[in-house]
Amino acid sequence: MLENKHKHLLQAALLAGDAARSAWRQCKATFDLNSLDADSFAVLPQLGVNLRRQGVDTPVLARLEGVFRQTLARYAARTRTLIVLLKNASDSGIPVALGGLSALALTCRNCRTVIPTNFELLVRPYDLDKLDSILRQQGWTALRPLPAELLRPYIDSVLYRHTRDGDLHLRWRPFTIQATQQACEAFWLRTQSQVIAEQELIVPSTEDQLLMACLQATPVELALVINLSGEAVNWTVLEQLASQAGLAGLLATRLREIPGKLLRPVPDSVLNAPPEPWPFATEPATLKKIITELRWRYRNANKASFSQASIIGFTNFVLAWYQYHWQTKSLALLPFAAARRLSGKRLD
Repeated sequence: MLENKHKHLLQAALLAGDAARSAWRQCKATFDLNSLDADSFAVLPQLGVNLRRQGVDTPVLARLEGVFRQTLARYAARTRTLIVLLKNASDSGIPVALGGLSALALTCRNCRTVIPTNFELLVRPYDLDKLDSILRQQGWTALRPLPAELLRPYIDSVLYRHTRDGDLHLRWRPFTIQATQQACEAFWLRTQSQVIAEQELIVPSTEDQLLMACLQATPVELALVINLSGEAVNWTVLEQLASQAGLAGLLATRLREIPGKLLRPVPDSVLNAPPEPWPFATEPATLKKIITELRWRYRNANKASFSQASIIGFTNFVLAWYQYHWQTKSLALLPFAAARRLSGKRLD
């Protein structure tokens, strides 16, 4: 949920007339450009643009515009590095698409003031290991190694870090682990080529870009892109995509985190979508194999390419999965007992 300080900043950055000026008056008394959190900093580019547009005369405005220019210059440098990486992947026969928020920032004219903290790239699961090798050759380090094949349907991304170029999210499931496999395949069929910085890149459709941003962005980033994307997004198409992917309820939940004043473009039918049932239907025998894999990796934690944090996270998934299927009387007790023993182990 949004904190009050973020609500006022977003209203000052996105609303018009008296509403924007009133929101700015509420937040400027405590506004300190030198001690902003990451979410507040993300609003600054659009805040400077809107205050200028609304005729607000404040000494902070010149500094906001200066921060925007500096941030934009750093982002442009990182974008050039990203484009080189994408070209190398393309030359190696690996199709890689820009992620939702990254694509919106580069392709949607109205979203130029949305500057993502991290880049996001999308790759098909069978190209994951080859792209991982290219990333490592170019100086990127995975903060946790790629999961084993057995676990990839249940984990959707790995974060890479570069000493000069910041962080990069590599995803092999376009939306979330809840999305159906058919939805993931259909996503790749909807991608298109677009020339960005004189390089032909693969980008998702505009509606796919916004759907991914809605599911993966922070609430502050989400409020920005919803309002700035404007007429570029066909909400009817986006609603259909979310429904086909089994994500309409999750999308509605994320959107309801945003205050009503900042949800003007969103139709009620999108906001009122009912939650979907838990999507996984893994057979108990398969689940037992997964838990066996986890236990082996825990016992060999110093040697295995699987982090302890991932074991904890995936164990939570196993327990949630069990809870759903226990209610439907479709799961034997043995896999749960193994999961419970695993979750009870100290991993520190």
